[in-house]
Amino acid sequence: MSTIQLPPADPRLQLLLDKDELRELTFMYAQRLVTGDCRGIASLFTEDGVLDYADVLRLARPTDATERQWSAGSDLVFTGRAAIHEFVPSICELQVKAFFTNHIFRVTGDTALGVSFYENRILQRGASVMGAGRMFDEFRRVNGRWLISYRRQVLFYFTGIHEGWAREMDRAFPQPIIDKRGWESALLAGWGSEP
Repeated sequence: MSTIQLPPADPRLQLLLDKDELRELTFMYAQRLVTGDCRGIASLFTEDGVLDYADVLRLARPTDATERQWSAGSDLVFTGRAAIHEFVPSICELQVKAFFTNHIFRVTGDTALGVSFYENRILQRGASVMGAGRMFDEFRRVNGRWLISYRRQVLFYFTGIHEGWAREMDRAFPQPIIDKRGWESALLAGWGSEP
């Protein structure tokens, strides 16, 4: 029996396939939040992955889950799949409804960078709360599968539904730091320059 030899994939087609898989990976993060499969979120990360929620500490209205972590001495930066696995269930307590949009990816071989926007609805102390911002992501292909190697949440606002996102206190927050890792602004500014 002979095997069929397929021609090498067109690099442009491979780029589209990679970007589609990365987009689905970010959607799967939201899907697992919404369905309450919070422990499954850790499997979306590399073994040495980092989940950086430190920006939450700037907020005037931290959630119960993040307050408990912060009170226990956490900086809300979780390194390694095991640490992410341990932390993320506390987020599920908030009954998060997450929406991800506006993805930008730069793929270089088996690594990639990405930015996406998110909007969350959560339940906090019995009240409806909303938040929005950006996720800055780094990805790595491991055994043929894309995984998140670094994810940082940056908030635009986080406030009660009745108070609204444009209230004075929310507008007074300093703008979040964009270039924490050094590639973020260049990725946003360079959109459209990719071959």
